[in-house]
Amino acid sequence: MNNVHFLVTATVVAAAAVMASLAVWAASFLRYAVEPPYLKINWLGLTLRRIRLDDIKGISTRPVWFAERWRNTFHSADRLLVIRRRTGWCRNFVITPRHRYMFRAEMLNARDGLNPLESAGFADGERTVLLDQGAFNPAENSPSRPAKNAA
Repeated sequence: MNNVHFLVTATVVAAAAVMASLAVWAASFLRYAVEPPYLKINWLGLTLRRIRLDDIKGISTRPVWFAERWRNTFHSADRLLVIRRRTGWCRNFVITPRHRYMFRAEMLNARDGLNPLESAGFADGERTVLLDQGAFNPAENSPSRPAKNAA
């Protein structure tokens, strides 16, 4: 009788360990994508969750206690990104992109419909003036050989 209980207990513990390791392994395949008008969370090519970009109220790196969590790593302290939504039961949404500040900028640009120069503070007219003045001319601003001193 004791052998049967031991065998059942060992099987349950082993099954729990296998299930936990499979869950951790599967979470490592979560990917985040900004595809206007949504922030999408994909797993092996399947979209698991979508959030409308216009529903995002704010984006922060400060951790929150109560949130819907979609982590793809155990070491999330330096990758944590908290998205605060305007609507929904659980308004805080936690993701862990590899480069959180770049991903945050990409999300904000997609939400606001901006191109990278506009988000850097250049209006379209200013950009044209700066290009005409040669401020962004790659030929002039590229590193070249130092000028030889004329002696």
